[in-house]
Amino acid sequence: MRILALFLLAAVVRGEDGCQSKSLLQRAHRQEKFHPEGWSWRSGTRVRPAMEYFRGWSLRKVEHMSKQKAKSEAQEVSASAILAALEHDRGPCPRQEDAVLLNHEKEDQNGVSHAILRSKSGLQYVALKNGKVLVADPPKCPQSNSMLQGTQGNQSNVSGEPVPLNVYTDDLVADCTALFHRTAKENCNHDYNISVLSAAVQVIDGFAVKLRVELTSPDGSNVTKHDPECDFETPPSPDATLLQVHRLLPEEETGLVATLRMHTQICHGHWGDSVSEEEAGLMEMMKKYRSGLSTGYKGHDHFPEKAPITLPQTGSEPEWLDLRGSYPQCFPNSGIEVVRDQGNCGSCWVFGSASAFMATLCVMSNGS
Repeated sequence: MRILALFLLAAVVRGEDGCQSKSLLQRAHRQEKFHPEGWSWRSGTRVRPAMEYFRGWSLRKVEHMSKQKAKSEAQEVSASAILAALEHDRGPCPRQEDAVLLNHEKEDQNGVSHAILRSKSGLQYVALKNGKVLVADPPKCPQSNSMLQGTQGNQSNVSGEPVPLNVYTDDLVADCTALFHRTAKENCNHDYNISVLSAAVQVIDGFAVKLRVELTSPDGSNVTKHDPECDFETPPSPDATLLQVHRLLPEEETGLVATLRMHTQICHGHWGDSVSEEEAGLMEMMKKYRSGLSTGYKGHDHFPEKAPITLPQTGSEPEWLDLRGSYPQCFPNSGIEVVRDQGNCGSCWVFGSASAFMATLCVMSNGS
C-alpha cells in the first residue's frame, strides 16, 4: 500500500522541471518537435473521411443534446450561418478567421445537420439543430500553432488541444495502428506485434494522432518502446485556392491522406527504444496502472462529470466508528502520519488524497 501511495505521489507531483502538477497522462502526451532526422512514410491508401471520425466521437452527445431541441423546418446551412451560430454559442473570438464549408450532411432523422468548416487554423466539426450549436469540435477559438511534429516548410495549423483516445475502441487509434502494420509490411517485409499503451489526438487540417506503443520483434525475442505519430490530413489544393472553393473536393470524398512519422527507421524498430529513458519508465507505469475514468476520452464527454452516488442504508449503522481501532494494521503508530516536506510545490492535496486512498485500500482488503 505504501509503495502504491509513493507511486501516486511521484506520478502526479514530479515533472521534468521538478515541481509540476501535470498528470501522468498529460506528461506522456506533452508536445514535442519531431527530430530533424525523423522518418516519415506517406501511405498510398487513404483512411476514412474526417466526417466519419467526428460523427463517431459526437454521437452520444448529439443524441443527448438534440432531445432538448424541438424539431423544426429544415434550414439552409452555410459557412456564415454556422460561424454566426458558433459566435452566439461561445461569444466572439479575439481573432476571427474566414472559413469555408468543407462538408455538409443534411438533417438526419433527429433533425440534426452536420458540417465541417475549414479555415487557416484547420478543421472544425459542428452539429446543429434549429440553427443552434449542439456540438463543436474543437470548441475553442482558432489558434495558430504548428503540428505536434511538423517539418519546416510544410506545417499545418492546430485548432484544438490534445485529447486522449480510448485505445481499445476508438476508430482513429485502429486506423493509426493499421497504418503502422501496413507501412512495416510494405517497407520491411516483416511486421510487428503492437501494443498501444496510450493515444491522443489533436485536430489540425485533419488529425495528428500520437501513440505510445510497445513493439515485439518478428521472432518475439525483443520488446521496444516508441512514440509514432499518424497524420491524417486533407489533401492540399493543387492550385492553392482551396479557401475559395465552396464545395467538397474529390480528394476529400475518398478520405484523408495518411502519413506515419517516427524517430527511428521502422524496419529497425525492434533494435531498441526510440524514446527517452524517462518516457520508457512512464510507459512501464502506464502498463501497470491504467486510467479508469472514461469521461476524459474523446467521444465519452457525454457522461455526467459527477456520477450519482447512492449509499446503502442497512439500519444498523453504529453511532461511533474509529477505523484506527478496527483496522490497526492500516494505521500504524495510532494513525499518526509522518510529516512530509512538500517544499514550494503546493501539493498538499496530493498527499492528502494519496494517504486517504492508501488507507481506504487497506481497509477494503482487511489489511492484506
